[in-house]
Amino acid sequence: MNHWFTIQTAPRYEKRVVKSLQNLIDMNRHPALIDAKMNGPIPGYVYICVDTSSKEYKALFTDLKNCVPGFVAILGDARYPIPLPEEEAVKLGLVKEEPSPLL
Repeated sequence: MNHWFTIQTAPRYEKRVVKSLQNLIDMNRHPALIDAKMNGPIPGYVYICVDTSSKEYKALFTDLKNCVPGFVAILGDARYPIPLPEEEAVKLGLVKEEPSPLL
């Protein structure tokens, strides 16, 4: 199952972080990493789509700190990253809203 997570970046590093993440995707270094976008209303944050059913997804979060210049943190509680609720991902334009089936 794919979920979107929020990454905090160093000031004005959003483009560099997305580029580094896209390079990781292109090299298939982390199969759990699906997509990276920088289309939020708040500067200093980017969004990544992660396949949380993949066994490698927890290693991805640990590795980002070492592999991505400008990476500060993944938003979550003290121990675990917390994915964005689906409604928030839709509001941010990260995913398209599914049309309701006609009754």
